[in-house]
Amino acid sequence: MRKPVLHIEEERTDETLAANAIEPETAYKNCHFEGRYDLPKMREVRFQNCTFEGINWKGLELLDIEFSSIDFSGIEFEEIVCYRTEFNNCKLTGANFIQSLLVDTAFIETRLESSNFSLCKIRECLFQHANLKEIFFQEVAFKKTEFDTVELDGADFSDTNLAQLDLRKAEFDWLIFSPQLLKGLKIRPDQAAGIVIQFGVKISES
Repeated sequence: MRKPVLHIEEERTDETLAANAIEPETAYKNCHFEGRYDLPKMREVRFQNCTFEGINWKGLELLDIEFSSIDFSGIEFEEIVCYRTEFNNCKLTGANFIQSLLVDTAFIETRLESSNFSLCKIRECLFQHANLKEIFFQEVAFKKTEFDTVELDGADFSDTNLAQLDLRKAEFDWLIFSPQLLKGLKIRPDQAAGIVIQFGVKISES
């Protein structure tokens, strides 16, 4: 996975700005953005502990972007396109990424409970030290995506081909999946119970 490539030329701190004033090659810290962002692409920007109000993110293309310590709970990221984008220590609980394209995108130390990635294409991405409980990955096309030290209890992989996934570094007691698309999934021996129980198998030591 390739990390964001940023060439920061300017740093701005503790300001309230119009969203359409966001400039490339700029680092923003403790800033508040409001209003519409009307450009089709946002590139080479670092946001740290910032807030956003009234921005329509749908369909926006993000290229070489870093988000750090930002609360995006319930955000509408539908049909967004992310290339080399990183979410670090962010809150994305209940976020909507439906029908988005994520390439070289990382979610690190980030909360993603009940977020929705259904109908997404997720390529060469990283979920690391993240909470993915009850996340929706329905009809997702995964390619070379890593799950490293994540909580996956109740994750919904319905209608998703799991042949490309390695969940040996994930923690879960149960998952939702389509049995006919399970073949090829890599798990640890101690995780098998959370899979076979979905087939009505009763596991007993006596």
